[in-house]
Amino acid sequence: MATQDKVAYRYAKAFFDYLKEDSGQAGKVLNELRQFAQLIAKNEELKFVASTPAFTEEERRAVVQDIASKMKVTDLTKRLLIVLSDLKRLGHIEAIVDRLYHLFLETQNVALLKVKTAEELDDSHKSKIEQRFGKILGKKVEARYEIDPSLIGGLRVDAGGRTYDGSVDGWLTSFEERLVGGYV
Repeated sequence: MATQDKVAYRYAKAFFDYLKEDSGQAGKVLNELRQFAQLIAKNEELKFVASTPAFTEEERRAVVQDIASKMKVTDLTKRLLIVLSDLKRLGHIEAIVDRLYHLFLETQNVALLKVKTAEELDDSHKSKIEQRFGKILGKKVEARYEIDPSLIGGLRVDAGGRTYDGSVDGWLTSFEERLVGGYV
């Protein structure tokens, strides 16, 4: 997985630097790349074409061009997809798009929160979490919510490279560590 992260970062950074020059299209290109990545993730045949060396460069390129034409993506998006195809990096497209999205959020002074809770939160709780972390981080925030029953209760938030653990599971783990370490 570490190799995929390195590959994703390298390509996302290159695409980001290229797209910065035409920031008017950057959002549209990012959305088109995300839709393409979702299409590959949902379709086993496309996933196979994207990630296996069984297909020639020309065959893979033809598939990408065909899908891009049917999706009616911009020429810029099509060129970026062809670059990934030619360099045999389509299998990394989800990670590349995710990292590219993070880079764009950083330029907008927006922090991405990954919030895990034991159960579904209502909109008022979500709003409070986002406001609180906006103040803590000094940025606007965009939150993604995920349900993780193993937390038992509370929540765990990943933001700005740090983890804020207010879950029952986290508290029990911390208590156990203190108890074993003789600090209790």
